[in-house]
Amino acid sequence: MKISRLKIAIFPLLATCYFSAHAEKINLQLVGQQGDHYFFTVPKPQIRDQAFLLRTAEGYCFNKAFCYVHFWETGTASPRKFPLAPKEVSSEVASYTSNQRTGKKQMLWRCSIFPKATKDECFS
Repeated sequence: MKISRLKIAIFPLLATCYFSAHAEKINLQLVGQQGDHYFFTVPKPQIRDQAFLLRTAEGYCFNKAFCYVHFWETGTASPRKFPLAPKEVSSEVASYTSNQRTGKKQMLWRCSIFPKATKDECFS
């Protein structure tokens, strides 16, 4: 019985250490927030990695009832709140919406950057 409890208590710690030691260093920054909206800047090459952006948004929104994540490339813009300046609107790379009440989860892309995204997945 004591051994099982010990295993349960130690496993999360070991898993965290393992993944931290093997994680790629990424300078992802939360630069602003307003309500349920979170504004991130992401460096190259990760800003062009759709799978990375989706995993980041899903992970960040995991335990939030409502969550909106917005991404910009580091150095292009770093909005802190609404309203967004015209440059911030035109340089946003991707956005993610999550509503746990309705089950809606949607990632939208700037299709000039991600041309393989379908028309329904584009915000411009």
